[in-house]
Amino acid sequence: MTFLKQNYGWGLVPLHLLATSQQEQDIFNVLKPLVSHDVPMDQILVNEDICVHVSNTLDHDEELATYSAEEKKMVETALTKGVHGM
Repeated sequence: MTFLKQNYGWGLVPLHLLATSQQEQDIFNVLKPLVSHDVPMDQILVNEDICVHVSNTLDHDEELATYSAEEKKMVETALTKGVHGM
């Protein structure tokens, strides 16, 4: 957070930064005065992206190729159950 405040204080125009975080009130309170645009992430779409990434990684990663189908399903379930956008 200090880094973002320092950069903002330099007054460099144009300065474009992308910062992402969980929706925590303390983070929001610090970033809100520095933000010109807020792009909320739709949790449902993020969850879908996470599921696609996990599935693709399990299907194509060489190190995971030794896992059985049952083990891969167990890993996929553990990583995607209740992800809530994270």
